[in-house]
Amino acid sequence: MKLEDAARAALPACPVCGGHTWSPPRAPTQLRWCCSCGVVWNDRSSSREAEESRYEDYSHRPGSEWLEAEGWKVGCSQWEWVRTELCQPLAGVERTVLDIGCGHGAFLRRAREDGARVAGVELDPQGAAECRAAGLDVRAGSLFDTGVPEGPWDLVTFWDVLEHLDDPAAALRQVAPVVKPGGAVVVRGRNARLHAPIKVAYQRARAAASALRIPDLSCVHRWGFGPDHYRVLLLAAGFQGLDLYPGLPTPGDRSRTLGTRGARVAKGVIEVVGMTLSGLSIGRLYPFPSVLISARKSS
Repeated sequence: MKLEDAARAALPACPVCGGHTWSPPRAPTQLRWCCSCGVVWNDRSSSREAEESRYEDYSHRPGSEWLEAEGWKVGCSQWEWVRTELCQPLAGVERTVLDIGCGHGAFLRRAREDGARVAGVELDPQGAAECRAAGLDVRAGSLFDTGVPEGPWDLVTFWDVLEHLDDPAAALRQVAPVVKPGGAVVVRGRNARLHAPIKVAYQRARAAASALRIPDLSCVHRWGFGPDHYRVLLLAAGFQGLDLYPGLPTPGDRSRTLGTRGARVAKGVIEVVGMTLSGLSIGRLYPFPSVLISARKSS
């Protein structure tokens, strides 16, 4: 095997197009771009286990109680969105909801309050333990190790989770069989079309930005996807009827970056600007910090 071929084989396959050709890291970050489809890969971990270890002690970090309070706001907001936008696929005597990467379980607890039968999977052992203490049926561990809770499910959600996973395409294929015919999958994640270039620019001007107390609001996890990438992943897993929604900022300030008031103002500005630009372009632009997309399993 040629040296170039060996080096290429050592790189991961792009989860969207399957390519192995990546750009060099965009200094001073570890971000690489797929040369075929533009997916962003954060080359920061040598293995799935190394990447997952970043999230195994999330609940033990300082301020976890504060994060739980903010998480409850987010979970309630997410469930209200589900009720408003996805009422048709959730119609029935009993709604069943599975949340992959459920954290402290705020979304599931809110869904349960509304009469749904719920279950989840959570990598962080402490987060999973808190969910079980609240009476939630939650498996602890990686989705690739624990497997998918037995369905069928009316709704499966990946709230800011899919781009963390080592193999997002495999995760969606794993989930697809347990979704009820006519059921829905919801995926929300960072919009890398915005976050990745901002991350590079911020890191290059980090010293000046820090001196001016300008926070880094960009975020790129294991992978960076744009709206088109999420579409391809969902279609490849066998889902249909895709709908793209404005990926507006969630309530609160879970990262404790701006403070409650500052976050409220900043997120309000982002929402107004995003909706204005999207409207002026008749939907051709997607200037939102997150991607929010749903798909359905054929009946």
